[in-house]
Amino acid sequence: MATTPEQLEQWMREGEGERLEFKAARDSYSVEKLTRYCVALANERGGRFVLGVDDGNPRRVVGSQAFSDLERTVTAVRQRLRILITGESLNYHGRRVVVFHVPSRPNGVAIEYDGKHWARDGESLIGLSTDQLREIFAEAGRDFSAEVCVGLTLDDLDPDAIHRFRQAIVAKTGNQRLLAASDEQLLRDVEAIVEEGVTNAALILFGKRPALRKHLAQAELVFEYRSNEASGPAQDREDYQSCVFDYVDDLWQRINRRNDKDSFQVGTQLIPVATFDERTIREVILNAITHRDYQLGGNVYVRQYQRRIEVTSPGGLPLAVNLENILYRSSPRNRRIADLFLKCAMVERSGQGVNLMFETAIRQTNRLPDFRHTDAYQVGVIISGEVTDKPFLRFLRGFDENLLRHLGTEDWLAVDRVRQETPLPEELRECADRLLELGLIVRGGQGQFILAEAYYRFSGKLERFERLRARERLKEQIIERLMEHSLDGVSRGQLDSQLDQVSYADLGKLLGELATEQRIHSRGEKKGTRWFPGPLPEEK
Repeated sequence: MATTPEQLEQWMREGEGERLEFKAARDSYSVEKLTRYCVALANERGGRFVLGVDDGNPRRVVGSQAFSDLERTVTAVRQRLRILITGESLNYHGRRVVVFHVPSRPNGVAIEYDGKHWARDGESLIGLSTDQLREIFAEAGRDFSAEVCVGLTLDDLDPDAIHRFRQAIVAKTGNQRLLAASDEQLLRDVEAIVEEGVTNAALILFGKRPALRKHLAQAELVFEYRSNEASGPAQDREDYQSCVFDYVDDLWQRINRRNDKDSFQVGTQLIPVATFDERTIREVILNAITHRDYQLGGNVYVRQYQRRIEVTSPGGLPLAVNLENILYRSSPRNRRIADLFLKCAMVERSGQGVNLMFETAIRQTNRLPDFRHTDAYQVGVIISGEVTDKPFLRFLRGFDENLLRHLGTEDWLAVDRVRQETPLPEELRECADRLLELGLIVRGGQGQFILAEAYYRFSGKLERFERLRARERLKEQIIERLMEHSLDGVSRGQLDSQLDQVSYADLGKLLGELATEQRIHSRGEKKGTRWFPGPLPEEK
């Protein structure tokens, strides 16, 4: 809602405080200073930064010409800070006033810019103290889901939802004795109910609709289906206002109704491939439920399109998790919910939901999960369902599934790079030995790797395979010659006489590449240099 002149007058009467900062800025204002003040206000739980009002007493509207392209300025600050700052200008009796609305930082997160967590100190800006930062970071240690929901009783929980949880946990553990336990005993055993009362986790997972609406209305999940990108009402919408164990299966069934099947051929057999993998979609939804910030307003949204699903949830990434380490670090915001999901096998591996999304995307040649809509106030992930490389699906069918199942996320990331004929970065090169041993990849030229021959045969690109392998075949010939003389080694001249198709100069380059790859080594100097297979032995 736009700020009115009357609201501005009210702010001026109230004066500066925790949520308000005035600056005259008659002619201009620095984007750097603006950014730092936005950081300070965010760290102080949000507020307004007003340009065009002087610091006198009483305050006067003097007008400001700063930031004539306000939209561009707001975009620049957002990109720097990744928080949803908004800006507006209003006409106050012929004078322009600019107002920036700054939201609060998320719980447990101190906003930083230019190396400092800025805060206001009178008319100056300073860094937050160590004690202030410690207090902020301590907020993230709270497990909201493990806290008791005041006033909630066992009667507020849905017996049918508890029954579904019971069946799931028995199916996982095989413990038939759980079937005879009372609902209260079962929930106490899994710590959904504790000595002090019924937890928020129990409310979210098993609560009856009236209890949820009363105690935690924002726990709602909204599903939409859109057949195209056009704005306007969705073709299908469902507001799930009940507990998770009431709606989670229905939500998947609703998605699966429009889950188109593709196929690829292996011999005479057509193998179907669903657009959306059930394990992946359930995982991304359960991740949103587990990691969202229940103290923020807003719901989890699941939006299905023909070839992608978008899931957004309130609250940024948990403390210590960012887009660079999201595959390797887990920090559940609601650990009690995460534990309950794990106990009943709704998630397969604790803390590895994102890994599963990436591994499945690579195996099905979908685009990798896209977190570009994630910021300090929400996590947004896009799951693509479009198969981009059917020959690769045929290629994987030639391998023992048990072997493939033991590959880690980094192994699959390496396979994906190799499939795209992209050099492996240093952090993935150690995966190459495992993939070579399995026969998924082979060595190409210039120290790089390519997928095995079968992939190129299925792709109709055998000529390309031979071209990419040509230099490596020469290297393999060199290693074969060295293996025949592993005790005494071979001189470059001897190799030159045995490899007719290689020039003397190119032979030197090949030897250099092999030595760099630590597949051969040399002893001696100049004309006395002799070459041996394998890396240089370590000195004892």
